[in-house]
Amino acid sequence: MFIGLLGPLGIGKSTVARVLINELKAKLIINEPFLENPFWKKSQKEPEFMLRSQMYFLLSNIINDWKAVKTDGIAISDTSCLTDILMWAWWYQKTGHLTKKEYQNYLKLVNLLKPIIPKPDLMILLVPDTIDNLKQGIIKRVKNEPYRQGELVFVKKDSQDLALQTKRVYQLKDILTKDWQIKVLFFQVNPLTVRKDKKIQEMIVEKVKKRLF
Repeated sequence: MFIGLLGPLGIGKSTVARVLINELKAKLIINEPFLENPFWKKSQKEPEFMLRSQMYFLLSNIINDWKAVKTDGIAISDTSCLTDILMWAWWYQKTGHLTKKEYQNYLKLVNLLKPIIPKPDLMILLVPDTIDNLKQGIIKRVKNEPYRQGELVFVKKDSQDLALQTKRVYQLKDILTKDWQIKVLFFQVNPLTVRKDKKIQEMIVEKVKKRLF
C-alpha cells in the first residue's frame, strides 16, 4: 500500500510520516527532494529556472512514487508527485513564480503523463488550526534546521503565502476524490504541538488503519 501526505509548508508532514512508519512498520520513500534538485536554488531567485525545477520534481517524483507502489508492505511519501502537481505548481503560478503559459505547458505534460503517475491508496491532507501557529512552527523548525533559512520568507507579517497554500489544501479534498479517484483523510492540526501531541498522532494512526484495512 502507498500512503501520501499533502499540506502547506511546515504543517508536520514529515512528523506524521515518521509516526505512521513506526506504527505501521512502513517504509519512507521520499524526503526533502528539493535538496537534490539542481534547479531549485536558482528557481527561488531567478524565475526562468522555475519551470525546469518543477519538471525535475515531476519526473523524479514519478520515479520515486513507482518505488513506493512496488514496495512490499506499506510505503509512505511525505512529498508525493501529486503534492507538486496539485499544490506547489499551482501555488507557484498563483504567486507569479511560474508564468501562465509555463503553467499551462506544465499541465499539458502532466496530462500526457497522467496514465503513468502512481496514485496513493490514501492521501492524508493536513491543515493548520491557525496560520499564526503555522508561522511559529516554521520559525521553530528553522532554528533546529538552519539549512531551511529560506523558509523564513513565509513567516513575514504581510505574507499570505501560507494562507494561500492552506486554502489550496481545502480545495484538493474534492479534486483528489473526484478527478484522481483517491481516498482522502483530512486533519486539522496545531503545527506547534503535532510533533509531541500523542493524542492527535494516535487518532491519525487509528483513522488511517480503519481506512486502509
